[in-house]
Amino acid sequence: MNSSKIEHSALRRNSYLGLLLSFIICSSNFVYANDSQEPKRWLNFMQQGSHAQLIQDLKENIRKGLLDQSPLAQIILGKSLSATGEYAEAEKVFLKGFQTDPKHRDYWTLQQVRLYLTWKKHDKALRAIEKILESPRRSLYMPTLRLMLKNHFNSARELHLLYGFLEKTLDQPDWFFEEYDLAEKFIKVAEKKKVAVPFEVTANLWMNPDTLKDAEASDQRIKGMKQKPSGAMVVNRMKTISRLRLDMYLIKHLPTRLSGLSKFERVELGEIYAAAMHRERFYTKTLKLMKQEYFTKNFSMPEDRQLYWQARMWRKKKVESTLANVVAKITQKYPYSDAHEDILLEVSRSYKGNNKDDIAEIWWNKLLKYFPKKRSGEIAAWELAWYHYQQKNWKTSLKYINDGLRNGVNNPEVAAKFVYWQGKLAVTEKQQERAQRIFNNLLSWYPNTFYGMLAQRTMSSLVPKKIPYKDKDYWHDNPPALKANEEKTELEFAEFVMAAGDGNIGAKHIRNLVNLKSPKELIWKSSLVLDEYEEYRSLQTIVVNHYLGDLKRIPIKDQQVWTFAYPRPYWIDVQNFSENAGIDPYLALAIMREESLYQADVVSPASARGLMQLMPYTGKRVAKIIGLKLKDEKDLFDPKINIQLGTSYLGHISKRFGEVIQIAGSYNAGPGRMKEWLKRFPDRDLDEFVESIPYIETRNYVKRVFRTHQLYKAIYEART
Repeated sequence: MNSSKIEHSALRRNSYLGLLLSFIICSSNFVYANDSQEPKRWLNFMQQGSHAQLIQDLKENIRKGLLDQSPLAQIILGKSLSATGEYAEAEKVFLKGFQTDPKHRDYWTLQQVRLYLTWKKHDKALRAIEKILESPRRSLYMPTLRLMLKNHFNSARELHLLYGFLEKTLDQPDWFFEEYDLAEKFIKVAEKKKVAVPFEVTANLWMNPDTLKDAEASDQRIKGMKQKPSGAMVVNRMKTISRLRLDMYLIKHLPTRLSGLSKFERVELGEIYAAAMHRERFYTKTLKLMKQEYFTKNFSMPEDRQLYWQARMWRKKKVESTLANVVAKITQKYPYSDAHEDILLEVSRSYKGNNKDDIAEIWWNKLLKYFPKKRSGEIAAWELAWYHYQQKNWKTSLKYINDGLRNGVNNPEVAAKFVYWQGKLAVTEKQQERAQRIFNNLLSWYPNTFYGMLAQRTMSSLVPKKIPYKDKDYWHDNPPALKANEEKTELEFAEFVMAAGDGNIGAKHIRNLVNLKSPKELIWKSSLVLDEYEEYRSLQTIVVNHYLGDLKRIPIKDQQVWTFAYPRPYWIDVQNFSENAGIDPYLALAIMREESLYQADVVSPASARGLMQLMPYTGKRVAKIIGLKLKDEKDLFDPKINIQLGTSYLGHISKRFGEVIQIAGSYNAGPGRMKEWLKRFPDRDLDEFVESIPYIETRNYVKRVFRTHQLYKAIYEART
């Protein structure tokens, strides 16, 4: 847990405080009853960086024998000594901890590594890393070790030391040589020494470039080697280059690497090549190459996949007659293939996006005919139902809704959508009793979905006043206790690491520990630990894998499982800044959850940053309006600044749009587009307006924000 997290969690029992108290009481067999404020003072010193006072207090209590058996207190003391430049004293603390605390020995060694790097004793740091590499928990520390080696070895002497260390790990290339910068440093020293570089090192560098410059340089290196990359290596490299969107380089480079590959590998590369050509808009050239059988001869691409790519190219060229002919050929020869399904879905969405729903209807019907029980058939059934609903063809709309339900819907949100609109159609046709029955079923089956909540708002006269939750016992109503075993030992280790300030390492250990087959007691205790240390991203992984299905159906009540799924990070700041902006703080939390899943350091593909995913331009503009000075774009990763700017922006939007759906849509797609949609779809009911939003991403986004906002209010407002 870093200091920024601690600073924004005053309403929660603090992780450091809890662990300090537990170690003081349990490990030292000492009840610290007379001065319970002392650990709180230590916590404040850590927050404020008052390490000198903290060192004085800890040393005094250790001298008195109060904390001499507390590993956590010793860790904190060592870190504080290191932070104040008392490296020799810190070294003594860490070495003593290594000797006297075997349960956490590898973690004590990690502290030594950090100390020695700060102290500029790189040779000692490398020897300590070698000890960690012998630990069974080695993989837990590898990302941290790679980062330290990457950042702390730069001078000629340091690079020489690093080379010697990495040379010892050549038989384990996945440890460090998959990190491009480390492999690059190793190779540069080897070249100066005129030492032959092992092929595996060069190959790892070749497969994992970070930039175009890296890709070109690594290719030149590998060309000079006797051994040639395997087919799997070629595929991995091309996937990396494709992911980096270096498409022009890929288009030129990929065809030179086809020799000696298996048919399967060539087929895979053909897909990568075609996708790059499509992104670069080489539609005519691709069609010409396919006509010349280039993709058949060089990539062994099956005919159905070639037809699929031809259809995509013709669609982009807007030659609808040829597009129809190509798809007709796929339908005739490969009716149940993935290629057929993919192109039908893509073309139907294209026509819908261009407001040609009458043409899209043809393609939706084909999807429903050939793929009724697949996700695409489910999409088609809904699109057809909605299309006919807008045309006031009520019976036809209901037919497609019934088709969707009859074919089977696995997603509760999608099933709830079909059931909701069944009820809405019954209302439209003045079948009140039937509508009541349908909405009662909706709230019985899917009460906590978007559509269950929408029904409670838009159909309040037809839904039951008390939600008819199905009577069922859930294991997390009365969670079991975790018994002493190896899993408990490892979980306690993760908890210790998080208490000592390494939340990312502890959370990773829990993610490695908990899987889909884990016992319920481990799942529950892991959830408690992650929640305690505010590692919400890892906690949400457990929520999705183990609680989410139940949360769609169970009553919203005073249960901890709900706070696992919907925590209140940075709550004091969220409250204060939301009040200043004139918005509901739970709306700010709902936006934060859907934007970043509570991750302060996340960057989107569109370069949005931080907890509330602010674009740099938006952040600067809002900062100027509210008089907040930003040093640079990195300030957007600061939780407090990001929340202040995000809530201010929400406040600005809410003055223009009063409805949560409209505010959320504006936040996602921009106020201009929301204004355009309100003008385009005037006087529509809320449910109809939501389904009319043209952008799939925004349509789904507003549903999630609305639902999350309602859940936050239901979970917490009853408690206050």
